Amino acid sequence: MSVEEIDIDFLISLVQERPIIWDKGHEHYNDKFRKANEWVSVCKHLYADYEEFDDTKKNKIGELSTCYSYKLIRIKY
Repeated sequence: MSVEEIDIDFLISLVQERPIIWDKGHEHYNDKFRKANEWVSVCKHLYADYEEFDDTKKNKIGELSTCYSYKLIRIKY
């Protein structure tokens, strides 16, 4: 599945189910390891073959999660 093929509503629902990613009031919001694990969980739901991705592809996805976080901050302020 390419980025163009991702069901945005499904992605949003996956993120909404994981408040550690977006809720600054969450007790583990600042725990980057737990947050990273939640992003991996999101990726595994989006890409059945995520575990087989090479590091370059996984890093690209990591960059997207960072971009998401920055956009979320900009929206709130």
